[in-house]
This record gives sequence, structure tokens and C-alpha cells, in this order.
Amino acid sequence: MKSGNKRLVTVICAFCVLALALTGCSAGVKADATVATLNGQEIKLGVANFYLKYQQAQMETYYKQYIGEDMWNQSTGEEGKTYASSTKEGAMETIETMYLLREHMGDYNVSLSDEETKKIGDAAAAFLEANDKKTLKTMSATQETVEEFMQLYTIQKKMYDPMTADVDTNVSDEEAAQKKISYVFFNKTKTQDAEGNSVDTTDEQKAEIKKQAEEVLAQAKESGDFDAAAQTAEKTVNTGTYGSDDTLYDTLIKEAADQLDEGQFADLIETDTGYYLVRLDSKFDQEATDTKKESIVSQRKSEAYSAKIQEWKDAADFQVDDKVWGKINFDQPLEVKMENAQQ
Repeated sequence: MKSGNKRLVTVICAFCVLALALTGCSAGVKADATVATLNGQEIKLGVANFYLKYQQAQMETYYKQYIGEDMWNQSTGEEGKTYASSTKEGAMETIETMYLLREHMGDYNVSLSDEETKKIGDAAAAFLEANDKKTLKTMSATQETVEEFMQLYTIQKKMYDPMTADVDTNVSDEEAAQKKISYVFFNKTKTQDAEGNSVDTTDEQKAEIKKQAEEVLAQAKESGDFDAAAQTAEKTVNTGTYGSDDTLYDTLIKEAADQLDEGQFADLIETDTGYYLVRLDSKFDQEATDTKKESIVSQRKSEAYSAKIQEWKDAADFQVDDKVWGKINFDQPLEVKMENAQQ
């Protein structure tokens, strides 16, 4: 295989986890069945099933140890939804988005070159050759199905830039301005007992914690060495930045820091969870501000991209055949093998 094709196989395998060793499959699955229609175009069950099985494998790898063996039947916390129903709903929404992007690719002069199409075909063939029949059947993985999904995924990646090309990328310093603080936190709700277990603090312990925080603050103000003062209480000084729209830090912390000059310490700040010692390091941190600008532009692009897709969805006639889609289940676990993806 040519090196370019091999790289494409690696990239696609890494995303799709195209070396799944599966221990079962949903009964009655016919890859060529029509699972949905989009503006009259048929969407085959094989493509939707292929993507859903990837989602299943990912979730079982990362979440089953926390949620439990019976994770698919457990509630997500959203009324009436289990992990199974929620995952299937999300997968179908993604499939709809992918086909909408392909439908509108001509609007943005996006296309797949002959070279890209050939590489996708070669990668699909390599995947079919590398996996056993049981895996291929469970994944609904035929040459046509795998190529279809790879093409959809490639188009999705190529559409983002032209769809967001008109987004305003100008962000002023004022809009993105970030201040920098150093702080130490004293937890007043929890402490450790003699055995090292986390337990609720008593009123007496809370008073002692407050006293300790006040002593560290006084020492830091007197010496100017925040780190040394914190170490006397076996604490570490943390740093961070925030702006006008920041939600990371408690409002009390930001309000106190806003009143300081650079190098000044705020009075002891008490929140619901504990006590904060705060020093303002910089009223304007250029590096953090530049990073915030990038974040703002990225958010604008994401919002513009999502809004356009939602506009297409609102105008589209998308129908799901619930009887066909309902045949796909999560009865058997998926074991992910990454060896081929790492080659």
C-alpha cells in the first residue's frame, strides 16, 4: 500500500475504531434496509448502524466502569431516556447532519477529489481485509457501507471552514481582556480524620481553618512571598485568569480582585465551601487575552456552523423508520482493539 493510503487508513481507523472485536450483533439487521429518508433520499441502515456501533464501543470503553454493566438500561437523568435511547437519538441526529452537509456541499464548492475518493476506497478495502466476518457483519461493514461513512465524515470535516469563512474574527482587547490572580484555597466543609478519611468539619474545626487562613494571609502581606506563606500551612499557590464573562471563579473572588492594584492582596474571602486568599498579579494579561480572543472567534464559528445546520434541519423533510431503527440494540458488549489503528 502506498504511504499516503496507509496514512489515511491510520487516520480513519483512529476515528472509527475500525478494528472492533464484537461478541454479538442486533438481530434482524439488514444493512440495505432504509432507516430514514432526507428530502426523499434514502439513508441505509448499514451506515447508521456502523456509526452507532462506534458510539457504543466508545461509551462502553470509557463509561461502563462508572455507570455499571447494565449501563444501556439505566436512566441518563433526562426524563424518559436511557443511555440506549439517548445514544441512538444522538447517532441519528449526527447521521442527519452528515447527509445534510453532503447535500449542501455544492453551495460551498466542496467536493471529493478523485485522489480522495480512491484513498477512501482503498482504506475501506483494507479495513474489510483486516477484520473477520463476524466483525464485519455486526458493523454492517461492506465496501459500500464503509466507503459511504468515510465519505460523509471527510465531507463533514471539509465543510466547516467554508461554512464559517464569513465569521467576524476581529476581537478587541476590551472584549477579551483577562486579569491574572494567584490564590490559595482553604476548604471549610471537609477535613481528614486520623485514618485519612474525608469527613465533615465541626464548627470548632471551621474556626481553626479560618484562623489558619488569616495567619497565612497576614504573613503573605508582610513578606510579599505568597508561596512561602502558603507552604507554612502545606498549601499550594494556584494561578488563573478571568474576564468579564468568566464563570470559573466565584463572583466574590472576582469582585474582590477587581478592587486591587497589581501585587495587592484582598481581605480574606469566604464562600460556601471555604476561604480564599487572593492576590492580583496583573490587571491585563496579554497572553491570556490573546488566548481568549481565539476562544471567542472559535465560539462565533461554532455558533454560525450550528445555526446553519439547524436552518437546514428546520427546512428539511427528515423521516426515521422507527421499526427499522428499533431493531438495533446494545444487548452484546463491544471489545475495542486498537492495534491496527496504531500501525
